[in-house]
Amino acid sequence: MAQNVWLTVALSFLRWSGDRKLDRVNFRIQVSRSRVDWLEEEQVALLLRTTSNPYHLAMIAILATTGMRVGELATLREKDMQNCVIVQGKERKERIIPIDQRTWRYLAPYLERKKGLDQMDVWLVHLEKGRASPYNRKTITAAMIKLGRRLGFHISPHTLRRTFGRALYKRGCPLVELKEIMGHSSVEMTIKYLDIGQMDVQDAMTHYSPDYGELKKAEPYLSGEGQRI
Repeated sequence: MAQNVWLTVALSFLRWSGDRKLDRVNFRIQVSRSRVDWLEEEQVALLLRTTSNPYHLAMIAILATTGMRVGELATLREKDMQNCVIVQGKERKERIIPIDQRTWRYLAPYLERKKGLDQMDVWLVHLEKGRASPYNRKTITAAMIKLGRRLGFHISPHTLRRTFGRALYKRGCPLVELKEIMGHSSVEMTIKYLDIGQMDVQDAMTHYSPDYGELKKAEPYLSGEGQRI
């Protein structure tokens, strides 16, 4: 943004100097992102394998494998975590997301540690001054940012949510089902949220472009001068 300001000031000065041609000049600057909107699956795997804190590992595992919002994680209740997770979404809309065995393995150290803590209605808690205390949006986000810095990239709960959504999309999950999983109100919102752009279109054409085969495979359907039978 500072670069944009300085260039605008320079352009204003040149216009003031008397060159009227500059009145038609406008800058369009693409500001580089200092924060990553999503991660590659390999980066999430690295995050999971190198996180030793059971509480932080549980955060990452749940966020990266369910795509829930940070507020949904902070208010997740004990009774909502069984064989699947019941997510209390916006406007009190519930959605059910299955949890696979790999996720439960990542959660195991936290669940074992949690046995020694005072039981609370909130699922995600930590030990503070000898007592169990619930995490909130701020403490979950701070933990994610700290973990990301250790590995050299910026992450947040929102980053992991978007990573989850894009991973499912890239693996072929239909947008209608993905909308329900993410808890969006419309497919259009899901498309916008996943930031599906030209690079995704090019990837799709590379992997899914139809192969109509060679001409010899079509010969049974042709006769004479190539007219269809």
